[in-house]
Amino acid sequence: MKILIIGDIGIVFTYEFIIKIALKIPNAKVDILNFSPRNDKNKERENKLKQAGCKIFYQPKYKGLRSLRILHPFIRIFEFIRYRICKNYDIINIHYIGIDACNVLYFAQKNAKIIASIYGSDLFRAGKLMQKVLLKVFNRANVVTVASKYVYAYMSNQYEGKYDSKIILARYGSVAAEYIHNHIKTLDPIACKKEIGVPVDKYVILCGYNGSKAQRQIEIIDELNKLPVLYREKIFLLFQCSYGASPDHLSAIAEKLKNSGFDGKIVTNFMSGIELAKFRKCVDIFLNMQPTDVLSATMIEELEAGAIVINGKWLRYPDLEDLGAYLLSIQKIEDLPYTMIEILENYTVHKKMTAKNEGLWKLLCWEEEYPNWKKIITN
Repeated sequence: MKILIIGDIGIVFTYEFIIKIALKIPNAKVDILNFSPRNDKNKERENKLKQAGCKIFYQPKYKGLRSLRILHPFIRIFEFIRYRICKNYDIINIHYIGIDACNVLYFAQKNAKIIASIYGSDLFRAGKLMQKVLLKVFNRANVVTVASKYVYAYMSNQYEGKYDSKIILARYGSVAAEYIHNHIKTLDPIACKKEIGVPVDKYVILCGYNGSKAQRQIEIIDELNKLPVLYREKIFLLFQCSYGASPDHLSAIAEKLKNSGFDGKIVTNFMSGIELAKFRKCVDIFLNMQPTDVLSATMIEELEAGAIVINGKWLRYPDLEDLGAYLLSIQKIEDLPYTMIEILENYTVHKKMTAKNEGLWKLLCWEEEYPNWKKIITN
């Protein structure tokens, strides 16, 4: 059985899916068609995958073609040709439906099984062109996987039940979430703050969880700037931009932070294991203000670590609601200063309530999801 995973090993969900699910399927030969060029940051992951027998087909860098917009159509042509390897595989699993997903449909064998795995933004932020791509993919796919009950209900409603027979709830796991659960009680938050390099005498606020503009870092700083000085002096802003950040946006965050007068720090290195657990433990408050989300692993990791989480109310998490998770929500980002004042004034009360969130990591347990994914892939 030859399986082709189409995605990006730089994305933790995709990488861990390959390691924890795909490579454990009996009699399976797994290869990866990577969305992006080779990156030295992923060297450790690359080596582990190659040792497991995977071939990784990286996207060329297209340096000369990317420099001029007029040459961009040639990139699409070369990408089309790159996807011709799809004809050699029995099962093709697309992780995130992008514009090139149509290439899969063109080259895949008629009897090949196509599994389309929705990540969230590929569905919720799709423009007119991508809506057409999604329809083509859904029509051809044998299975469409979604990672939360909310996305399942959204798709059923959006497409009037047309694809209900294909949609399967299949979550992703998080090695970090399990690690945090197993080690978090042994970690001292003061010691973690010292090691990460953040103040021990201030409330550490994590603003989003990657470098994408969708995390609304600039808007968050603007809203927190409206706090009275008394409260501004109590907080330290932390930005985790390990992936998804363009150099221009990173510079914009740094400039905005510098001019705001807030103490803060931008973290760009990848973290895992004990390093990530210590990072999660040093966070007091986590702000999740992105426009759309499925089921953020970072949010669950922060909930497991005992952080107070503030979500935008426009984000729906029925999976967490069913488990009685303690989350705070705001109607709009402009309400952030008022909620922040209330939390800082009653921090001890809110902190005690986070005890309800212990054990939520099981929503992201690869071992529990393996039988479901195995059935999807092999049946």
